Amino acid sequence: MADAYTTLTTVTDIVNSEFIDPLLLAYALDKNVAVGLCRMYNLAGRQTKVASAAKFVKDSAAAMTEATDVDATALDTSQVAITAAEIGIVRLVTKIAKRTNILGEEGLMQFVAREGAELCMEKFETDTLAIYPSASASAGVTQSPMTLGTFVTGMGKLDTASARGRKVAVISDNQATNLRSAAASSQAAVLAADRTDESILNARSDAYVGTLFGVPIWLTNLNTTANAAADDVGMIGIDGNTNPENAPIGLAQVWGPEVERSGSATPSARAEEVAITMMVAAAEVSDFNYVKFVTSATA
Repeated sequence: MADAYTTLTTVTDIVNSEFIDPLLLAYALDKNVAVGLCRMYNLAGRQTKVASAAKFVKDSAAAMTEATDVDATALDTSQVAITAAEIGIVRLVTKIAKRTNILGEEGLMQFVAREGAELCMEKFETDTLAIYPSASASAGVTQSPMTLGTFVTGMGKLDTASARGRKVAVISDNQATNLRSAAASSQAAVLAADRTDESILNARSDAYVGTLFGVPIWLTNLNTTANAAADDVGMIGIDGNTNPENAPIGLAQVWGPEVERSGSATPSARAEEVAITMMVAAAEVSDFNYVKFVTSATA
């Protein structure tokens, strides 16, 4: 008589089909860097969705002659309106999904809320980065790698424009790679005056590239492209957070991110609707306070 083996097939009713580790893997999500370097107009409780970024128009003094009347010069202002709009994401979570997942009912709903907030902030970051191509001043050569010379040109154009305040830079991952390559090669001598732990050759920090000529640099993968996606667009400009009066980009925020749960939105489907939203906007408010980098989209 042949032996009868006990196999996965014969005891299938008591065998787990798979093990799901409760420590879930993360998907690719960029750090928010650009938003934190802008001037924020908080509209919460102000009964409007429009922020007005106003400034005085510069005039010039002139030579005067004794006992001669001088025509008065009017003091003028200009302004940029930043109109906030809603962004967000909606999830429909079924009762079965809530009751049978490894995170537990509240664990799943907490993840839905947190993830929704992260995705809203990623959208806000993308909208902010999309302003960079609007800068009138530009540094770099199309479809050519970013170099130390590109960076120096951007700094110089800010100085020429009389941009005042702490300089910062946000560049693409490709631009960061090319800049590091330039620094690591024959051009590395310019780093001698920088702190070793802050040098752009030190890649230990997430999204923070380091400093070059004393300018802090961050990288992003959410950058806008130009010239049929052949080039990446980054920027060097004045930090609008620490120098709000010289900010190149202004942000308006009415709320968010906020979570709204409707209870049972669709009773027949036994599902709960969860909406995570923000009401925000980004706009250029001072063109001379930033310079765009337009360089190759490949490293």
